[in-house]
Amino acid sequence: MRKASRKGQRAQAGTTEPWQATARALSAIHGPNWLSTEIALAGAALHALSASGTVGRDSEPFGPNTDYGRLVVDVRRQRNATWWREVYDTYRDSLSRRVLSLALLAVAPEDLLSQLAPLVDEVVQRASVEEYRELANSSSRLAVSGAARRVGRQVASIVGVSPKARLLLAHHTAAQGADLLASLNDEELLGIASDDPSRWPVAHSLALRMEAGAQDVHFAALARLGVGTRSGGTFAAGMPLSVSHEILGVPGRYPTSWVDLAERTLSAEVQDESLSALARKNDWVPEVPLLQARSR
Repeated sequence: MRKASRKGQRAQAGTTEPWQATARALSAIHGPNWLSTEIALAGAALHALSASGTVGRDSEPFGPNTDYGRLVVDVRRQRNATWWREVYDTYRDSLSRRVLSLALLAVAPEDLLSQLAPLVDEVVQRASVEEYRELANSSSRLAVSGAARRVGRQVASIVGVSPKARLLLAHHTAAQGADLLASLNDEELLGIASDDPSRWPVAHSLALRMEAGAQDVHFAALARLGVGTRSGGTFAAGMPLSVSHEILGVPGRYPTSWVDLAERTLSAEVQDESLSALARKNDWVPEVPLLQARSR
């Protein structure tokens, strides 16, 4: 695989060929697989690069004979919703449809993603627990890498899709300081909270909701995120004192980054007395008049 990647880099600088070559080499050993998919789509998501390189004659972008070069080129160039729907209907296996969903989420233009979000949701609804976890983690990694394009906030609010699909849309939404999961109620947010790394939009949403007024359901969702979850710094005006006290009451239940922020928040509120003032206040030492230097 390293040889394939280096060869692609030399031959096709400025193109997606290095990713295509690596995905293709891995697939030659294991057949179509999810790791090859993520590698190929990581290259396709780099819109500064030209989507070109080695593509097999009469090859297919999906199915049991997937050509990852064809996959990259096609998902970058096909801007007609009809093509995507035809692919969805043609390739009915779970892997192909999950690949199509990830390509829509991370690569397709915003207008296409808006139109075809229901297809993503259908794939999500049919996926097993492990298949959804795999899809969600890949979506999250491509989003946080900074390579994939971002879509407008309205995409995350498309009606008629499930909370689990909204989480995937939130990964790719550009809305700094906004609740990316505002379309979900508190119980729905609790329902998708887990210790999986892909749940960072849930942490963002909880911070903003707690700032407006923390509820028991918010703390229950936060506890589900696990100790390794980040994004505690999303509070626009800082963590509320009431939230800090609640978290520090049972620190082992909540994410470590949130516990750290709670400690810093409460520490900033404490005004420590100087040691000399504290000693005089508690009569630890006799009162000794301060000597003043005589002026000459």
